[in-house]
Amino acid sequence: MYPFSKSLGKKPPAISDKGLEKLMGYGWQGNIRELKNVLERAMILCTGNPITADYLILNRTQETSFETLPLDKLISIIISEHGMNLESLEHHCIVHAMSQTQNNVSKAARILGISRATLRYRLEKLDMAKPDPN
Repeated sequence: MYPFSKSLGKKPPAISDKGLEKLMGYGWQGNIRELKNVLERAMILCTGNPITADYLILNRTQETSFETLPLDKLISIIISEHGMNLESLEHHCIVHAMSQTQNNVSKAARILGISRATLRYRLEKLDMAKPDPN
């Protein structure tokens, strides 16, 4: 990681215990370049130290997928007990992602699995867009 930190002008970061667990538990299909890319991306995205598991973005097919989580039960409860519609669910997901990323549209879009432009459009549609500073 030292060459990355030098080229990015950062101190060599540590990796959290959960981050190390995530890296060690991953079935590395690629070669060392895949690891290099994951670590470099994490150093660019992570503003703090140590790098946490959230910033270690692995190949999504290797990570836990939504199919392995009990989301169907959660969605069933939300809809049946609270009457939440799709637009409301989308609004809550966007608000949560924006809050989690301190209103960073690029990071929130990444979390939601959509493009930055799509998130901007949806923020405008939901009247949540920040005013343009220019």
